Amino acid sequence: MNIFNKTLLLFTVSLCSFFFSKAQCSYVIPADVHVISMDSSINNSLLPGHQFLICPGSTLTVYGNSTGTNKFYLESGAAVIFSDSMGATPYGIYSFYAKSGSIVHYNASSNAAYPFLYSLVWEQGATLIDTGGLFNYDSLCSSLIFDYSLIGGAPCSGTNSNNLKLTKNFSITPVPFSNELNIYCTNSFSESEVIFYDLSGRILEQFILSDEASNSIKLNNNWSGISIMEFKNKNGESHFEKVIRY
Repeated sequence: MNIFNKTLLLFTVSLCSFFFSKAQCSYVIPADVHVISMDSSINNSLLPGHQFLICPGSTLTVYGNSTGTNKFYLESGAAVIFSDSMGATPYGIYSFYAKSGSIVHYNASSNAAYPFLYSLVWEQGATLIDTGGLFNYDSLCSSLIFDYSLIGGAPCSGTNSNNLKLTKNFSITPVPFSNELNIYCTNSFSESEVIFYDLSGRILEQFILSDEASNSIKLNNNWSGISIMEFKNKNGESHFEKVIRY
C-alpha cells in the first residue's frame, strides 16, 4: 500500500471514529505509572516501555528515541510535547489517552516518526498539534475515565510515591501574566532564546535573554490566551512551559 492510500485509509478510519466512537471509555492506570506532577523533561531513550500520568497544569517534554511502547495518560489541563531540539527526532511507539482540555504536540522537524504514533483515545476538546493523524487506532470518547485503584487514588495530589521529583532550573512570574514576564534561570539557561508559540505551532514572538540570572521581558505583539513558551539555551537544549496571557 502506497503512502497516499495509507494516509487516505487512516484518515477514513479517523473520520469514522469521529462520528461513531463516542462511547464512554474507562482505563485502569497501571500500578507502575510515573506520575508527572510538575513541568518535566525526559530522555525517551532511557525510559523505553514506560507509562506516564500527566497531572493538570503539568507539561512533559519528551525527546530521544525509544525501543519500547510508551503510554501517556493526560489529565485535563496536562500537556505532552515531543521535541527534537535536544537530540534525535523522538521515534518510538506511543499511545495517548487524552482528556478534554489536554494537549498533545508533536513538535519535531521531521514527520518520519508519524507511523510510530500507535494509538489515540481522546475526548472532544483535547488539542492535537502536528500529530499527522496517522494513528493505527483512533477513538473519540464521549467521556474518558481513569481508574486510580491500582495506585491508591489521588495520584496528582503530590503524595503518591510514584511522582517523579524533577526540579526545574528556572522560574517565571507572574502566572498568568499580562504584558511583562519575569524570568529567573540558572547558568544552564543563560544566554537563552525565549520563543512563544500559539497552539498551532505558529511563533508569536521571541526574545534573547541576557547573561543575568534574572530577566524581565515586555511582550510587544497583541495576543492572549494559552501559549507554549520555549527556553532554548546556547547549547541548543530546550525546555517548554505552558503559559497564559490575559
